[in-house]
Amino acid sequence: MFLADRAGLSQKQLAKALKLHPGTISAWQRGKRLPNRRAMQALPGTLRCTEAEIETVAAVFGEWRRKMASKQGRTAEDLQETRAEYQAPQYHAKAEARHLELGRALDKLAKLLFPDR
Repeated sequence: MFLADRAGLSQKQLAKALKLHPGTISAWQRGKRLPNRRAMQALPGTLRCTEAEIETVAAVFGEWRRKMASKQGRTAEDLQETRAEYQAPQYHAKAEARHLELGRALDKLAKLLFPDR
């Protein structure tokens, strides 16, 4: 979500721009789903970045999630919350704050890796 944040788009705005349900964007964030071909073709223009940058950020975020799970002695499967937990308003507020914090950190990393962008 940090690329959308960097582009000034909320999750709902990104979903609207891509003509998708916001739940689809949420599933991407949680690693539950991957963008289909049409979405992947539209994402770079919508997020004002390259497809390679999207793939790099996705790989870094996925690796971060796996490392965080292993530090807690759990597998990625163990970290799957129930549908009810995902629907709780307090969960969404905390998750959004974590995503924004991670996005800012990844944005700094991207600036170091891609200084000409």
